[in-house]
Amino acid sequence: DVTVSSFGRGRDLGGKLAAHLKKECTLTSVTYEGGTAKGLCAIGRSADLLWFYDPKTENSIAFGKDKIVKVVSGG
Repeated sequence: DVTVSSFGRGRDLGGKLAAHLKKECTLTSVTYEGGTAKGLCAIGRSADLLWFYDPKTENSIAFGKDKIVKVVSGG
């Protein structure tokens, strides 16, 4: 019961955090091998990837760290 309750609260808080990040984000441009993606919201990173949210398409995007040339906040 405690585990299920904690999971539920964590899931609720995570949903609220995700909604906030989608609405209030620092727009970022990513130059990678093959092009540039502009107007992305920086989300986080994993071992091999940098993760972004694209408010235009409402999808998440991941770029391999080894493929990124430059990341600029504010554009």
